[in-house]
Amino acid sequence: MSRWPDEEELVLRLRRWLAETRSEGDREEEDGRGGDLHPPLADFDWLEVLAEFTALRHEVKLHTKSVRGLEDETSRALAGLQQAIAEFRSVEAKEAEAAQRTARPLVEALVELHEAIERGAAAVRAAVQRLEEARQQTSAQCARRLQQLPWWRRWLARRWVSRSFYEDSLAIWQAHAQTVAEVIGALAEGYFLGGLRIQRIMQEGKITRIETVGRPFDPDRMNAIELADAADVPPGHVAAEVRPGYLWNDKVVRFAEVRVARWPGEPAVSPPAPVKE
Repeated sequence: MSRWPDEEELVLRLRRWLAETRSEGDREEEDGRGGDLHPPLADFDWLEVLAEFTALRHEVKLHTKSVRGLEDETSRALAGLQQAIAEFRSVEAKEAEAAQRTARPLVEALVELHEAIERGAAAVRAAVQRLEEARQQTSAQCARRLQQLPWWRRWLARRWVSRSFYEDSLAIWQAHAQTVAEVIGALAEGYFLGGLRIQRIMQEGKITRIETVGRPFDPDRMNAIELADAADVPPGHVAAEVRPGYLWNDKVVRFAEVRVARWPGEPAVSPPAPVKE
């Protein structure tokens, strides 16, 4: 911004202008053409000029002060606005952090419930499979033992080991097994529906399960609890998942516990688990 000249500089300019004007007037008088064109300098009211100049100088000072005051007020207002924006952002970040701290126990409980439902569903599926295998094995075993009995034993115990008695007993047992299978099937369906509802809630809350099996070991998301021999995955990749891990808004809620395929010749010892804050 341009600087206003000070008082001494203005007076110096005025004196220079007066000297130049006087010298021009003297030259015109010497040449004989100054009397008619210009009035004599003695008739000029220098006091009035000085008064006008002084008034102009004061007005300029007032304008300068007002402009400087406006600049100061603008600077203070801008600084206050920047401070308010910074405080608003800090409050917003603190509110978001407080909301996350409040919701984290709920997220952890939801994660535990999802894992429990998955484990329960897996146990029910295994029970159904074992029941079906036991029914088939029992039927085949009873038929085989009946055929292996000597004829005389079958004749002596014909009342108890007759084919009709065997078939009736096997039918009763199979009916009972079918009833148990239906109950377990209904339980499995309940686990399935509950799991779907939990998964929908997790998707809405941006809670995802960490993919582990067959993936490279990620120390930022996984804890390696054991090294294992695995021919179906490359060394350094996850061979099996012991406990699932979960993310919430791309941040780890719980680390996945995995078994990692070791390199050839690597000792079968568990690697130290990374320290997690």
